[in-house]
Amino acid sequence: MKMNAEQFAYYIEYKGLKCPFCKSEKHTVEATGRLEIDGSTGVQTAECSNCKATWGDLYELVGTVE
Repeated sequence: MKMNAEQFAYYIEYKGLKCPFCKSEKHTVEATGRLEIDGSTGVQTAECSNCKATWGDLYELVGTVE
């Protein structure tokens, strides 16, 4: 599903842990697909365990940890 600006801001505010569509307090967002890496970015499908909405999370390599 495509998020609007308000939904995207909500999702970022809660660090990707709450669904931007149903905003459920009791359910979780889960990664449902493989992390597909292309260079320094990656995309992974996410799904809400409550409303079953799906979307892609975009990851970007910003550093490393030891």
